[in-house]
Amino acid sequence: MLPNARELFDIPDGIAYFNTASLTPTLRSSLIAGEGALLKRAQPWRIQGADWFSGAEQRRALFAELIGAAADDIALVPATSYGLAVAAANLTAPAGSRVLVLAGEYPSGIYTWWRFAERTGASMLTVDREPGRTWTEAVLDALAAHDDGVAVVSVPRVHWTDGALLDLDRIA
Repeated sequence: MLPNARELFDIPDGIAYFNTASLTPTLRSSLIAGEGALLKRAQPWRIQGADWFSGAEQRRALFAELIGAAADDIALVPATSYGLAVAAANLTAPAGSRVLVLAGEYPSGIYTWWRFAERTGASMLTVDREPGRTWTEAVLDALAAHDDGVAVVSVPRVHWTDGALLDLDRIA
């Protein structure tokens, strides 16, 4: 069981909020950091050239430590869709191969893979799950059914509409 974390968020007593797959409450520590950034931004003449990079480098190092990687292994991008577009622009796929995505996935990433499929001659393979089955099982079944014909698998760790966890180690 997870420990109670209510004090980490600005959630009043008597409120139970469960829609965190779509829109999650902000951590109090993030609110404080955001307020600090806004106060700094309010006086732009105080911002130095190094300020543009020091915060990003600190975040890369902290995240790398969290996942057991090196800071140089971490890329920061302004949005997931931008990161996917950069990846897709640097990939290729054989004509006739497939790009596997999940049904109901957030559209900005899907648009990237549609353009990729058009450019390479690949096709989209949209995987849905049957009631009582997990997304991981649905993806593994689709991969088995299409054997070597899948060139790209673009799935999240957590499905954005329902918070369902995907086992990326098994899928990989």
